[in-house]
Amino acid sequence: MNYFHRVSEIQDLEEKCGSGNGSSKFILVEGNKHTGKTTLVSKFLESRGGIYIKITQTPSHLQLREISSRLKQYVNGEGYIPELVSWDEFFTCLFQLSKNKPLCAGLDEIHNLEQINPGILTRLKKLWQKDAQHSQLNLIGVTLPVCRQEGGQLKSVSVLNDLFHGVVKVGELSFTEVCRYALSEDERADFIMLRNVYICFGGLPRIYHYLSQEKLWSRSFDSVLGSLMRMQFSPLAPVIETLTHSIPEKGNTVYNSVLQSLAHEYATVSSIGHLIGIPATSVIKYLTILEKKKEIIRRIVPLSTPEPEKSRYGRYIFRNNFPPFWYRFKERSSGINDPAGYETGIAALIPEVEEYIRSRYSRFACGLLLSGEADEFFAACRGPEDTEAGPVWNRFIYFETALYNRKRHEIKIIHFAGENDDFSTLVSHVKRIRDHFGMKKAELHVFIPEANQKELKFLIPYEELKIHTGFPDELIFNRSAKELQLVSD
Repeated sequence: MNYFHRVSEIQDLEEKCGSGNGSSKFILVEGNKHTGKTTLVSKFLESRGGIYIKITQTPSHLQLREISSRLKQYVNGEGYIPELVSWDEFFTCLFQLSKNKPLCAGLDEIHNLEQINPGILTRLKKLWQKDAQHSQLNLIGVTLPVCRQEGGQLKSVSVLNDLFHGVVKVGELSFTEVCRYALSEDERADFIMLRNVYICFGGLPRIYHYLSQEKLWSRSFDSVLGSLMRMQFSPLAPVIETLTHSIPEKGNTVYNSVLQSLAHEYATVSSIGHLIGIPATSVIKYLTILEKKKEIIRRIVPLSTPEPEKSRYGRYIFRNNFPPFWYRFKERSSGINDPAGYETGIAALIPEVEEYIRSRYSRFACGLLLSGEADEFFAACRGPEDTEAGPVWNRFIYFETALYNRKRHEIKIIHFAGENDDFSTLVSHVKRIRDHFGMKKAELHVFIPEANQKELKFLIPYEELKIHTGFPDELIFNRSAKELQLVSD
């Protein structure tokens, strides 16, 4: 199945569903909103000749009437489909249709079943235990991660947990998947544009479907940014609506202030409290809800921290790329949406966004390290016992990317060289981090696009200096281009 940007998920579904022969299988596909679950399952069902059904919160009798009609079209006279009057009948019908030949069916937003018909999932479990061995039904349920747990705001599907033959997790697209997607459609795809879009908007599939639909792969970042920021036409509108609705109404203004503070790199409890003028104890309350219940942000601690939950050096960051960009620049979108002010608004916005991208590049590269997408790139500095990767800091110094060897108590600081680097300050900061955490050794690994290594060694007088050429995002883009070239050849 040729679906470049979801290779691993498609393979996972293929393996879990198998050939379709034998007894029935129940597969769960889970992922957050706007990660492309529906598209993934729809394409998979299309390749299998299956049927896709979305469960909504409209009255059951209306949905069942529509499903009856859909099933009649699907079987095309080769099986009897009654006028369904209950969900129990619907599932019984699926088992009947798959008695003699395999049937692949997808139920999107399966958690809605319990909302509109309480107890149906328990009854489905009993039906499954009775009929699954005598049919060849591949049933794919699609839901949100929170719906596999008890106690959430949405109805849970946890009663079915022991029926699932496997769970396929769907997240945002990785940078590798984005590069493959772009290059598979346009070999002239612009690397700088893709990288900048990813840093700002992350791996939201609808962004790249939009670039594909509008044939923007080879356009400049400036023009693509303008298209994406014009909200009335933008694929971002549903994402922003979800993000906005996730903020509790009570204390909405404070929540937004906290999120805007985080977007401007105020990452500690004290700095946020000082900026927005509320006590630290109140800040913690808002941060905890945003972290634990809303899952918009997460708390991080420095590498080598023995008891993370007790660390005084906790910082808060966004889980995904788009929310910090949105909360940083959302006030500017109104001017861009005004046709009269579009050109002026974009012209003023571009320099600020470029600075934002530069400030977040190390975090982006660190994400590539943590995800394993650029393992061969980081192999130059990763040792066999470097078991942890992530940021490291104290009260005054912050490094986005580091590798920690817990056994040897040694650290490797990874720095991506920029145009205006102050190398003497950089070395001083590395030494202070080493001394602060009592490290036995702290190497400094500097990655450069192109430079005279001898000259750079002179500029960075540090005995534990290692210099490497190239950046991980370039490696991923070039590797994707070569892989696709090999496929076409």
